[in-house]
Amino acid sequence: MLVVVATTLLALVATGAAVVAWTVAVRRAHEARQAVATATAYRAVFDHALVGIAVLAADDAGPAPVWRVEDANPAFGHLLCREVAGTAWPDLLAAADADDAARTLAALADGRLSAWHGEHAVEIAGRTRSMHVSMAPLPTPAGGPRRLAVHVVDVTDRVSEQTRLRDLALHDALTGLPNRALLADRLDLALAGTRRTGGRVLVAFCDLDDFKTVNDTSGHAAGDHVLVTVAHRLREAVRPADTVARVGGDEFVVLCPDVPDEAVAHDIAGRLLAALRTPVLLDGTACHRGGSIGVALSAAGRGTDASALLQAADIAMYRAKRSGKSAAHLLILADDEDVFVDGVVDVRGADRLSA
Repeated sequence: MLVVVATTLLALVATGAAVVAWTVAVRRAHEARQAVATATAYRAVFDHALVGIAVLAADDAGPAPVWRVEDANPAFGHLLCREVAGTAWPDLLAAADADDAARTLAALADGRLSAWHGEHAVEIAGRTRSMHVSMAPLPTPAGGPRRLAVHVVDVTDRVSEQTRLRDLALHDALTGLPNRALLADRLDLALAGTRRTGGRVLVAFCDLDDFKTVNDTSGHAAGDHVLVTVAHRLREAVRPADTVARVGGDEFVVLCPDVPDEAVAHDIAGRLLAALRTPVLLDGTACHRGGSIGVALSAAGRGTDASALLQAADIAMYRAKRSGKSAAHLLILADDEDVFVDGVVDVRGADRLSA
């Protein structure tokens, strides 16, 4: 009897173990199928994503790791217009961005950064494209290579539009010159530089004489032609680093940083006056010539307030107009004199102005 019971128990145990083993096998097979299905779905998302996605793996064969593209979806290669497999990440970017990219990779690798978002430039067919890049480390399996996930989106159109809107906000629509806001910013920077270097800044107010007559007799199109022509001539009369801004209907301001002395200021005033005195032609006929210029030169060896310099240039401009127009007047702040410049370099008088 005991033998029968023992045999029965052993059979039941064996049957139970078989059931358990079968259940475990079924569960594992189900989990494996789920894992395959999940991996397939993730791969489909990776392959069909509209943004560029890549995995970078660290190549530690050399003295410093090289992060190469281990895997990339079609969109990634399409954005960069090239084969990317095995290419080092900095080599995919414009040369000017390569060093910054290498520093970002190093910071992500050693944990100083947990993620990075920013813009990089890419050279494609001779043109520069702007890419928004997101990077983050991936979990590293034991003994496996370090990896980074990279997402790339082409934002060239957005950046171009932002640049266009910024330019519209800071430039005159008719002449393309800087406007009052951009002039103020550049003047502040120029004056800040003089406090460090002891240099001097020149500001010239240029007002076209009798400009209203052009609009009244020849129309606004002719007036616009005069303004555009004068803007170009003023720009040509000064250095590339100088600023010519349009601040009103027929008013221009010229900003020249790093003017060494009064002699150079006289020369600048003369060149600007010559530019305004040159007739502007419309259909072969002179439609305008002449303007009044007020020039102010900042104090030597110390900082000058921007509003004081602009006010001095404004005062000088009205003195030039009272002198009979088509003239330039120069005021030297916190110096012994201000001088009248007629024509190019002819000095006709002197006053005093303190800053």
